[in-house]
Amino acid sequence: MESNERQNESNAQDPIMSESRRKKSERQPYGAWLFVTAVLLVVSILLTFTLTTVFERKKYVKALNGSQITPVDGSTAVRDAENLKILESVLQNASLYADSLDEEKMLQAAFKAYVEASGDRYAVFYSEEEYRKANEISNGRYVGIGISFAVDEITIDDEQYTVFRVTSIVDGSPAAREGICVGDYLFAVKLENGQFPTISSLDYAAAVAAIRGEEGTTVELQILRRNGSAYDSFNLTCTREYVESLSAEGRISESDPTVAVVRISSFELNTPVQFCRAVDECRAKGATKFVFDVRDNPGGDLRSVRAILSNFLREGDLILKAIDKDGNVAQETRCKAISYLGDGAGCNVTEEQIGQYRDLNFVVLCDENTASAAEVFTATLRDFGLSRATVGKTTFGKGIMQTVFEIPFKGIKGYIKLTTHTYITEGGKSYHEIGILPDVDIKRQAGTENISIEALTWEQDIQLQTAVSNLTAGGE
Repeated sequence: MESNERQNESNAQDPIMSESRRKKSERQPYGAWLFVTAVLLVVSILLTFTLTTVFERKKYVKALNGSQITPVDGSTAVRDAENLKILESVLQNASLYADSLDEEKMLQAAFKAYVEASGDRYAVFYSEEEYRKANEISNGRYVGIGISFAVDEITIDDEQYTVFRVTSIVDGSPAAREGICVGDYLFAVKLENGQFPTISSLDYAAAVAAIRGEEGTTVELQILRRNGSAYDSFNLTCTREYVESLSAEGRISESDPTVAVVRISSFELNTPVQFCRAVDECRAKGATKFVFDVRDNPGGDLRSVRAILSNFLREGDLILKAIDKDGNVAQETRCKAISYLGDGAGCNVTEEQIGQYRDLNFVVLCDENTASAAEVFTATLRDFGLSRATVGKTTFGKGIMQTVFEIPFKGIKGYIKLTTHTYITEGGKSYHEIGILPDVDIKRQAGTENISIEALTWEQDIQLQTAVSNLTAGGE
């Protein structure tokens, strides 16, 4: 967040950006396109905490069609429709481009603007294709070249440029095969029309959209690689393909072979399986103590965080209560065995899994960019007294949830995401716009603020050093 916005090129976290990330983007020298906020949402559903599941969505669609939704004043609706007709008439009669107007795109743009003006900073309108891509990203599998990046700025010949700094690369991905390295800068991207603009000259969403694309197509990139005080420049062409994102991985600590660090970068539908694999592999290597690192984790899917927490909780333990706009408890999410079909199968919880990691000795490492579902993870382990300590900085403070509705339009398909609930965890208090205060407050080492968490060395990462010390200081 700072200038360290970790994104996948898909943006696999095709952003909806959490607000802390959005603040950073607003400081970037991008063009202010009218519907950039809506388009950004195409580019990660993961950055907000979505209440509905694939199976729950039907319930909400039914609510839209039924009596639970109160119609607006008919005269207002007629007035708005007439005003749109007047605007369309002006365009048809006066615009030089009247013959090439795409009425469906214009209508969708009107929907996006309508939702954007709602005052709900997490609200977004999706076309059918946008929603498909957003769900694809949430599933942890997307079409792209297999990189994550941070928005950064570099200076060349006294001129400042916005670039995408590569922070991680998926093994075996197109980017890995073509020789892109962590630390490289994406300086320019070739567009379908043959133009080759710099990242700095593009709107963020347009730059990300140019990198991602359809399976089997190619993208040409200009790469800068630091060489002392200068940069080497070269072009690479990658063929886009389906890539599985890696959102949870573990390693043995550099300072103590009994300590493992399990990094959770987001909560996608495949994260629970990856998390359990990482824990089990580290235990097999002799690890008896763990650091669960959720720094810079913007959140993700409720099913995912519920599945991971179920490994620590007892059946029936509360994960969260969703509170509606009238102050009523609309839903309780508790630890239980559960089974999904299709894409959600990675979030299945068996009876045997419940509580299997309850006796682990661990701390949770968080920071000001730990948000949404990552805060549910942090708060729940704290509330039940399972984590030895919370180390780092006060979390972002996003205690609200979004619901996706399919809108019963005539002739076209549309979806709308709205903020519909606040939530509380077992502790009973909302941390929205407050955050979770760590037991051990430690900030990043000065000068490392623009380095991604994944790229920090052991010597640079004093937050991780502090977390490991907390585990080892008191023995088992």
